[in-house]
Order: sequence, then C-alpha cells, then structure tokens
Amino acid sequence: MRVFLGKKYSILFAAFIAAAFSAQYSFGEVSARLGEIGMRYANVSFTDTGVSEKNPDVVFEFSKKADASSAASITKKIEDFYSKSVSAQIGPLEADTEYELKISSAGGQKTLSFKTRSDWVGRKPPADFEMALLGACHDNDKVYDPPFRTPGGGYEVFDTVLKNSPSAVLWLGGFVSLRPADLGSYAGYAARYIRAEKESKAGALLGGASNMGVMGISSYGADLDDARSLCKLDAQRAFESFWGTVPAGAELLGSMTYSFKIYDAEFFVLDDCSSRDNLAESPSERKMFGKAQMDWLKSALLKSGATFKVIVANSPMLNPVERIGHFAGAKNERADLLDFLAKNKINGVVFVSAGKPYFEITRMIRAGAYELFEITAGPATARAAEKAEELNYFKVPTSTIYSRGFVRVAVSGAEGDRLMQIRICDTSGKVLFKHDIPQKSLKFDK
Repeated sequence: MRVFLGKKYSILFAAFIAAAFSAQYSFGEVSARLGEIGMRYANVSFTDTGVSEKNPDVVFEFSKKADASSAASITKKIEDFYSKSVSAQIGPLEADTEYELKISSAGGQKTLSFKTRSDWVGRKPPADFEMALLGACHDNDKVYDPPFRTPGGGYEVFDTVLKNSPSAVLWLGGFVSLRPADLGSYAGYAARYIRAEKESKAGALLGGASNMGVMGISSYGADLDDARSLCKLDAQRAFESFWGTVPAGAELLGSMTYSFKIYDAEFFVLDDCSSRDNLAESPSERKMFGKAQMDWLKSALLKSGATFKVIVANSPMLNPVERIGHFAGAKNERADLLDFLAKNKINGVVFVSAGKPYFEITRMIRAGAYELFEITAGPATARAAEKAEELNYFKVPTSTIYSRGFVRVAVSGAEGDRLMQIRICDTSGKVLFKHDIPQKSLKFDK
C-alpha cells in the first residue's frame, strides 16, 4: 500500500520523525582535555554534551604511534549528567614514547596525541623545557554578564600558547569566571565549564598539551567565600570533573592540592579557597591554606630534590599588601611558611600565582637568605586593569603589564647551571617583559 501526503502533511510528518529521533539520540558536541602526563600514564577527561542514559559509554583506545599492535582500550560510562563528563587514567604506558588516543562516544570522536615523560633521573641530564602560565579567563555571556560590557577577549592567546608546544600549561586563573547565577547549584557550575570551553575557543590547547588546573576564587564562589561556604562541594566536584582527575588533596586534605614534575622542576599546586578562613577580623589570625595543606607543602618541600621548587596558587603569595585575597592577608600563616623555608634552607623556591588584573613580578629580599621571586600572571582573556590596585613595594621595576596575555617559562642549561627564563607576552606572543632566574641565585650559602 502506498500512502500519499500533501506538502503540508509531509512537513509535519518529517518534523514528527525528527522529534522522535532526537528524543532517542541527543545531539551535542564532544571535547577532550589532556591533564597530567607522566612516565607510565596520562590523565584525560572527555565531555559529550549530548550524552543520554541510553548511550553513556565512552571508549578510550590508545596505542603507540609506531606500533598499532600495541592497542588497548578502557571503557567508562558518563554518569554525571550535569557535567556530561568522564575521566580516565590511560596506562600502563612506556616512558618517553609517543601515543595516539582515540576517544569515542555516541556523540562523536576525538583523537589526541601525546608523549610520555622521559625516565631521566640517574640516566641523563635534565632536558630543556617550556611551559605556559595563564591567568584569569572570561567567556562572554550576554545573558549573565553585566549589561553594556564585554569583559572577555583576546581568545587568540590559546592558539598562540599552543604554537610554542609547551610541556605543560598551568591555568592559574582557574579557567572559568563564575557568575552570580551559577552559584547555588552544581548544575550552574557544570554549565559554566561547558560554556567556557566552547565559547573561549580553548579546545585545541586543552587537547593539545598537558593542562593543569588551579582552584581559585573565580571558579570557587563569590569573592569573600571561604571553607564555610555552601558552594565548596559543588566547586570541588566541578573542578574534578573538568580537569579529569581527583587531586590527591581532595581525599587527604579536603582541597584541590597536588604536585607534578617536569624534569628537574617540581610544582606544588595549592588550593587557596577550600581551607580558607576569612572569619577572623585580624590578618594575623586569618588562614588562606590551613594547617593540613601547609604541613603537606612543608613535607613535600623537604623531600623534594628538584632544582626548581615552584609553589603555585591562584592568589599572590609574596605581594606584601595585607588584604583578603593575598597570602599577606593571612599574616601569621605566611610568616610561618617563610620562616620554614629559611630555617630549613630550602633551595630553588619560586612562586607563581594569578589573582590580579595585570602581570607583575615580585621580589622579596630576605636577611641571610636568597631573594624570592613570584611571577603573577595577569588576565589571559579576562579584562585587564588600566592601573594597579595597590602599591606592591616588592615588585620588580617596570614588570607591571596592563594587558591580556600569558607567561612563557623556559628552563634550560647544563645540569647544575640551569636557568629559568620568564617572558611576559601579549596574546600574539610579543614579549613585553623579560626576567631571568639562574639556578645559582636560588641557593643558601653553605
């Protein structure tokens, strides 16, 4: 039997079929992010915005680039239908080896390439490497942004960073800028991460390099939120889902605290929100990191044999202005850490941070100890300030840069004579300020 439909009914019938089809198969977009890459593993997270309970499976298939017969796979299910994401640790892998990773879901497929870290210790000198530091990011959203303003821009910065083939990218600004409407629900947090990744055009960088997230106030809550805030668990859950792994500190310390290594540099990433205590009226009694996190940092520094021991946080740590949002605003806690570094003669310490609408390098002169430096990354795609918020009388002269951009950090040189080169760049990669930190300048006299 043949059924003939008029033009009007044909259109209605087609619409009905399309609706029924889309109800069964949700169409969306897929994205993938590379996290920490080690010698025997790589952390990765994947998002399928059209995921449904009927098709939640994600297959991670990986193989050596030079050996297709080495293929193996891991299958996981997307169970978080707010973030629509799932993470996996790919391994076991071989050190110093190139891999291809194909990630497939009902919504599509992504292919990533990466190389595992070299097992160099005791075998050869540390290799030269470069990494990028990114500060505050903002995805423009007319619905939730303040009216008559366009806070975000300069999104070409992500492609510029990727062209330099960095060994890692540190997202010091936390990647998202939460709006008041995002707070109060995990759904709001998850939606902000999904939109930010799409609108900011950061996908190529997130999938093309090893990316490390840092918990900061812009991805945690409102400006004065601390450990008592009801948003804490939502913020941590969204952070874990986006960046792909549960940081060690989430279990042990209740914070998004972790460490990673790149050759002879070790990075200690702190969470300045999850344990923060703003309740005390006096800066002497406030806390930014809390005892558990500070004890972890001290222990890790004592054990580290790295040439450069890089302490990472979203908030400035050496800036001397005593205010909430600076480590100096937790006066006793900061003094305790600085005393610890001096008394235990910890060599090679450098600080990196964000939390300011401009770039700056801070130098702290210490009696009987080497000078400490802090590189503060200004906005990557958020709006830059036109003048400084306060007087940082420790800043390196002319290092304040009022621009969007990023920081290139290159470590090179022979073993025992390494050099850390700091280059503050605009979004196109043009160098705006230079500063070098020789390994030999970060040592106590014997």
